[in-house]
Amino acid sequence: MKATAAIRTGLQSILDDYRIGPMLDIPCGDLPWMSTMELSGIYYRGADIVPDLIEYNNMTHGSEYQFHVIDAVKDPIPKVDLIFCRDMLQHLPMSDVMIVLNKFYNSGSKYLLVTSYNNRDRNGKDIEPGGYQPWNLFIEPFKLDTPLRVIKEGGHSVNEKDKAMYLMDLKQLWRNR
Repeated sequence: MKATAAIRTGLQSILDDYRIGPMLDIPCGDLPWMSTMELSGIYYRGADIVPDLIEYNNMTHGSEYQFHVIDAVKDPIPKVDLIFCRDMLQHLPMSDVMIVLNKFYNSGSKYLLVTSYNNRDRNGKDIEPGGYQPWNLFIEPFKLDTPLRVIKEGGHSVNEKDKAMYLMDLKQLWRNR
């Protein structure tokens, strides 16, 4: 809970200030902290690539929320007010990150709240799916536009001190598009 204090406060503010209705949390994980959020009035949909996790979430939280198996690289992304994408893209190769960002953009959703590491002047070498690379989504090759809001998260290691979540208007996701 301590590690998510800034995220919980920042996310709650965004949910309230932007009057979020439907929300997609991808990847949702097992809801250790999300289930503590004030989500009344929010149509919460959790999605993850792990079928057993989705089954568990449906058994434990299915009366309050909806959960679906969604592979963000391969499956359609539903239209919502807010796509909440924390700690996913840094485990994907560059080409898959671009696919996912394009799917988010083309979903017709309003906003994206996404993890990025922005005190880096260049992105590191590409990775295999499931690896780890702290991508800066605001420089080449991704080049996202100016965020509406920033939630400074910090990380669990020295290499993640620049970790933050950035609220993006999906209609204006890229700088030069």
